Amino acid sequence: MSKNGTNNRGTQNGQLCGNYREDVAWLAGVVDGEGHFNLHYMRSKNGFLFASPKIIISNCSEPLTEKSRRTIFAVTRKKPRVYVQNSSVRNYPIFRIHISDQRSLRKLCEAMLPHLTAKRKSAEILISFYRLRKAKKHSGGSAYDIREVLLMEEMKLADPASYMNSGRVASTERAAPTHPQPGIH
Repeated sequence: MSKNGTNNRGTQNGQLCGNYREDVAWLAGVVDGEGHFNLHYMRSKNGFLFASPKIIISNCSEPLTEKSRRTIFAVTRKKPRVYVQNSSVRNYPIFRIHISDQRSLRKLCEAMLPHLTAKRKSAEILISFYRLRKAKKHSGGSAYDIREVLLMEEMKLADPASYMNSGRVASTERAAPTHPQPGIH
């Protein structure tokens, strides 16, 4: 902690700092433009289906990735994983930040929510999903109830690229036309 009571986690004597708020708003813009909410379905060893939500931010800028990582740490108190993908097509690496810890996702969504635009609905759904899961955990339930399943389906509709099944992302790109277009040779 510094002399003025500010620490490196965006708080001052337990309160949010001005720069912290600006950085969270900046991060919401990055998530709106460069990120997506990902819902990965998996089966447990005993055959139960479960969902693993994530926020993934992909970018080619190392400074942007580093500032995003620091801001995420300031909000969640956890260091997010950063993956570097070298591409044979591009001459530059792609940096990917994955946030999948439930508590971190909830904190991050709650902090960014006032600033999100394009991904706001996905964040609201994820917050609702975790609130239901938390309430259910205290009541001893573990399987998804109908409200949780409906929220997961709603998340897929809110951001179609967020749905993953068997390691493949559902494509939101248009298929190439099968017939010639007029004026295109």
